[in-house]
Amino acid sequence: MIQVGDVVTRRDAIVDMTVAALNGDGTVFCQWFEGTALREGSFPVDDLEVVGEKRQLVRVITDPCVLTELFTQGAIVGGENDIIKCVKGVPFGSKLVGMAVDGGRLVLTYHHKSFPVIPKGGEVPEMEIQLSRAGCARAL
Repeated sequence: MIQVGDVVTRRDAIVDMTVAALNGDGTVFCQWFEGTALREGSFPVDDLEVVGEKRQLVRVITDPCVLTELFTQGAIVGGENDIIKCVKGVPFGSKLVGMAVDGGRLVLTYHHKSFPVIPKGGEVPEMEIQLSRAGCARAL
């Protein structure tokens, strides 16, 4: 049975997709990347197959204020006197496999072989990310 967080593929395609939601009408809402572009769509459950049995995922919930700061024109990130450093985060090589907006927060889902395997029916755990800025650390 397909669950949210599963990596699936359509039987007639070669792209891997992440299940973002079960629509309740026999279709599944999926997200995937084509290069750097996020794509999404709904597909009949019967047209999909799970790529692997291992669900090694975490959710990262971001603070919109931090993103606004990072994306503001003229902001210096990594400059000589204004360095933002990730103190605690996803491991190098983690793959972004899904995104969603939940209550005004951006929820990113990552896959990495070092994450614990989530059993069928289990919930994708949340990972805390910690940034430090000029000697001041704050969690997202």
